[in-house]
Amino acid sequence: MSDFAQKLTLARAPQRIAALVTKFGGSPVGFPQDRWPVCSLGTPLTFLAQIRLDAPMAFSDRYAMAYVFMCQTYDEETSAATHETFDPEGDHTAVILVERPSSNVTRSPVGTLVEFEISFEQLTEPAVSWAETYSLTADLEDLEYENEEDYPDETHRLGGRVGWIQGPERPVDGRGRPMRFLCQFDACEIAEEDPNIELYAGDGIIYVFFSEEGYGRVVWQSS
Repeated sequence: MSDFAQKLTLARAPQRIAALVTKFGGSPVGFPQDRWPVCSLGTPLTFLAQIRLDAPMAFSDRYAMAYVFMCQTYDEETSAATHETFDPEGDHTAVILVERPSSNVTRSPVGTLVEFEISFEQLTEPAVSWAETYSLTADLEDLEYENEEDYPDETHRLGGRVGWIQGPERPVDGRGRPMRFLCQFDACEIAEEDPNIELYAGDGIIYVFFSEEGYGRVVWQSS
């Protein structure tokens, strides 16, 4: 397992991915059908990504996979905001951790995004432990990129520090402790292959966090 953050490279998948690997888009693999999230407006959320929690970085001893979901933010015809996905405490986004995922592809009750396979490249930036994450209660900026000139080139990344573009918004868990940063995805880059992602995160970046309590939060910021 790596003790360093990872650069993520997304490439359009040549065929459907049906394995328990880290990927973006398509349909989830191993996610329990009966746990598919539905928002307060009665709309099933769209599957965004699945992330392994054991490789190449060891995030959890208990959970094997994290599954990320999000409602469509903007109406395709009017461009009006229809779901408040910018509220990480709301139910229009979801991060669900699964201990023992199956090997089955889960049927999506809504449309799917273009599927991307993901490769990893180790960075020189060290991983951030749970202890370091919890120490952020006094000063959340300790492990964030505060200035635009310090922003990392790797806008798709796993672990390490958060590349905020509008300032820190790290969510907290049920005990008030900062959640651990898992990964981030650049919607602008993904839109080159799948413009539909702009209906979810505009021209922004999607940030994924999780807690030891078995769930997480999605934060997205637009440039």
